[in-house]
Amino acid sequence: MKKMKTSVKNQISKSKLCMAVFVFAIISMLSIGCTPTPTPTPCNTSNTLFHQIFTNVATAPGDTDIVTYDSEVHEYYFKLSANKTVCSIGYQSHPTLPTYLIQLRDSTTQTTLFSYTGTFSASATSYVSVPTVALTAGHIYTVRRIAISYGGLFSNIVGRIAKKNGAMSLPSFPYTVGVMSVIGSNFYQNAGAAPNFGIPFIDIVFQ
Repeated sequence: MKKMKTSVKNQISKSKLCMAVFVFAIISMLSIGCTPTPTPTPCNTSNTLFHQIFTNVATAPGDTDIVTYDSEVHEYYFKLSANKTVCSIGYQSHPTLPTYLIQLRDSTTQTTLFSYTGTFSASATSYVSVPTVALTAGHIYTVRRIAISYGGLFSNIVGRIAKKNGAMSLPSFPYTVGVMSVIGSNFYQNAGAAPNFGIPFIDIVFQ
């Protein structure tokens, strides 16, 4: 009789243990299933790092924010001190609304990261979403705008630039805000090359 009682007790203990393990497993699965999905960082186009750099240059003594330089290609080069992800590009078109090609290139690896062809608002900076691209700290990147449809009128391919009044180049590169440094620029094709003539307003937005 004692052995039978012991056996029954053992079976009861095993049943309790199995039930406890089962309940724990169910709770664990429910907990995992209820874990909230992280919310992606929004793509905020207001007061970007590039916009702050451009404003700092355009408002410095002797500098100006002007629409000028009739060449198809306006571009600038930048570096980051921390990894970032690009989510949008902003530009303001010439009033005749030419079509632009906007490119982002990793100049360190000689790789085009994205290309966008289209138009932008002529009354204010407008933004287009781009496939999110991870950028690596320390690499040199090129942001390039190419006017590709302008009716053959060179006056249509000017663009907004922060530059030095009465001078052919900005002397003080790099210009830095936060983790972003604009380290140089170039303008070329129709009007000939003009390295560091100014900083073209091609806004790049990081998450």
